[in-house]
Amino acid sequence: MALRNISSITPFTFTLCADARLTEVDYCNDQIWELTFRGGDPPAIALNTSYGLRAQSMRIFPRFTEGDISRSDPARFSSPPTIQHVFPNHLALACEPFPKITVFLDYFAQDSQVIVGRIRILNRDSIKREIILDWVTLLTPQEGGQSMAPDVLESVTVMCGATADLTPLVFMTGGPKSGSSPYPSLRHNINLYPGGNRQLTWVHVGRGTPSDALRVARRAAAHNWDAESAGIKLKNTEMLEVNTGVAGWDIAFALGQIAANQLIQSPTESLPFHSFVSTRRTENGHSPIGDGTDYGYPWNGQTPLDAWYLGTQVLPTAPNLSEGFLKNFLTTEASKQNGHVDWKPGLAGQRGQLLATPILSEITWQIYRINRDQDFLLQTFDSLLRFHLRWFEKPHDKDRDGIPEWDHVLQTGFDLNPQFTGWDERSEGVDIRLIEDPTLVAFLYRECDHLIRIASLIKRQDALPILTAIRDKLIEVFDTFWNPRTMMFSQRDRDTHQKTRGVFLGKRRGPGEIELNREFKTPVRVLLQVQTKETIRRPVRAFIHGTTPSGHHRIERLTRHAFQWYSNRAMITSQQVYSQIDRIGTQGLGDDDGFSARTVQYSSPDLTQLLPVWAGIPDETQVEKVVSKTITNSERFWQRYGLPICPRSPSRKWESSDHVWLQWNTFLCHGLLRYGFREEAARLVANLLDGITQNIGTGNAFSEFLHAETGIGLGERNHLHGLPPIRLFLETLGILPISPWQIYVDGFNPFPDPVTIKYLGTTMLSKADKIEITFPDGQEVIVDDPAPKFVSADQFT
Repeated sequence: MALRNISSITPFTFTLCADARLTEVDYCNDQIWELTFRGGDPPAIALNTSYGLRAQSMRIFPRFTEGDISRSDPARFSSPPTIQHVFPNHLALACEPFPKITVFLDYFAQDSQVIVGRIRILNRDSIKREIILDWVTLLTPQEGGQSMAPDVLESVTVMCGATADLTPLVFMTGGPKSGSSPYPSLRHNINLYPGGNRQLTWVHVGRGTPSDALRVARRAAAHNWDAESAGIKLKNTEMLEVNTGVAGWDIAFALGQIAANQLIQSPTESLPFHSFVSTRRTENGHSPIGDGTDYGYPWNGQTPLDAWYLGTQVLPTAPNLSEGFLKNFLTTEASKQNGHVDWKPGLAGQRGQLLATPILSEITWQIYRINRDQDFLLQTFDSLLRFHLRWFEKPHDKDRDGIPEWDHVLQTGFDLNPQFTGWDERSEGVDIRLIEDPTLVAFLYRECDHLIRIASLIKRQDALPILTAIRDKLIEVFDTFWNPRTMMFSQRDRDTHQKTRGVFLGKRRGPGEIELNREFKTPVRVLLQVQTKETIRRPVRAFIHGTTPSGHHRIERLTRHAFQWYSNRAMITSQQVYSQIDRIGTQGLGDDDGFSARTVQYSSPDLTQLLPVWAGIPDETQVEKVVSKTITNSERFWQRYGLPICPRSPSRKWESSDHVWLQWNTFLCHGLLRYGFREEAARLVANLLDGITQNIGTGNAFSEFLHAETGIGLGERNHLHGLPPIRLFLETLGILPISPWQIYVDGFNPFPDPVTIKYLGTTMLSKADKIEITFPDGQEVIVDDPAPKFVSADQFT
């Protein structure tokens, strides 16, 4: 699969990096490049990097001169750049800097520190043309470094520089000279007769001494370019080619698959299978201490929800990658076999020290839908079962009622949730360990359901009684999470199992007491917040005097170490619940520090609380209400570019509440499909794709979030969470390729135009009333019945 002859996407910033499917990626020294087509000083078709922030910038670009005219800015070319093909580690384009002078540029990331390029200049004129090519290298090093400058090594003119611990070197074939243009360059004077062409190869090496780098560069330049290019193209034939009738969507799906594969990292001693990072940009890829343990959040491990979402990008084309992501998690449990699967294992041995989000059996089942490998299920089942049961042990189910609680907001995948964090000054910071959440119930139910299916398939009848009992318990209590006022599912208190509304209790300045003497019909839990004028952690302590639901008077002491600080704010949730509160006191505050108290609120709605629809727990009547009154209601969640993380409200307090998280939208869309709301799912998918396409055109990248009303991209550029949901599109369309010879179909095309999917020689044309499938051997099958079925080359199954 490739993007061919698409000039309209040249504003897009293309990432170029080593492809872990074809070579070993160096996790600690991974040099990532971006190719841009406009901007910069000077404007140029420029390959850019910062070597993981080891330089302010490094730019490599061509400058063409004919007579007294020099051009590097593609806006001044006779014909603009046209993309010929794009792969994760290889990009080819054509341009025409002067009339009838066509230049073909190829870029290839051979490994994490070597970039190879090929330049071919063709004279299409009827007269001889003389062109000067300057291959410019502009390095702005860190302090103490050295800009790129010509040097002669082993009788060869090269460009060398120095920044941080690197000595970058650029080599070019053909015996170039040092350029005399305004920029440091390697120069070739090229005479081209009519129809003639000249081809050159250049190499950038970002490791070793200059002499070592030159040897690496010569070897790289001598590689069989055509053979390597053919190998890259063959590997990428696994990708899906999607033609929807909407050009922007097609481009998004093509670029999204490329970006997904660029996130893949090679195995290490700490993780035996391929893993991934959340984003791979020029400022990433360098570990100052050399082992990767100093990496920040996007590079320090794989989370279950990210593995699930990346799996939706690489399935069905590369189930082996998803298998590896899953097995990496299970290796963290293998040594002790106690069910503790780590939440975020990393390639450098990092561990999240939390129990993994319960979505691993879901990942397993989605892989099995493609590989149909029962041995894979047999290999993973025991670990998955132990992991599932671990969630129901006392550390994660403190009140032993069969409904576990989260240990940390990070496990939820919504780590910016204002109810449980304090980063935003308007957030609450409730202790998540003290609530029971319908989102966790949904994950656990779905896991249990898949484990029951797997156990039945592999004849593990011994596991069925306990799994069935757990599933029945989750169903039994589920109605207690339903909130008819909000038409959503709400959290409840861990100990009282009640859903109280937040009530303001009082506030004061400085240390002292808030007198209350207040009774409550429903026992309440107290949330205390501290606000200081300076970014300083006070040695604050608090005391709650009150009466428990059993009638006993209690003084709850909240120590300074229990307060959670965020900049100049701190909060704490009482461990006890109260039917009466007499007074609340504090010590350790400054005279100007603010102190307030309120009861915990359990009806703060967000999109994650609709996850039971994805899990398939509620009945159809409930779901119809959720869909009509909540999801598709434009006064609540339904907006132009997707479902925001929090519902629309005039009293929105949180600045990120209108962000569209593609991951959660994908969950909800699968839920709509589960309950037969295909048209609504298609409208939602179309809205998401419109937002993604808009960002490709204006933001030159995928965005981590979309603004629900404007579609403006927000958050990190080219982040995993911003990749277009291709698997969701396929399932909404009603087509899931299992292999080139077997296709799962379920329903007909709900989108306005016919859609064509090509996969490894098989073509699937989906229309409003039928699906036409042409297999690699030319056999044609027409499916005119929307009932779900497997279609193979020789029969319906």
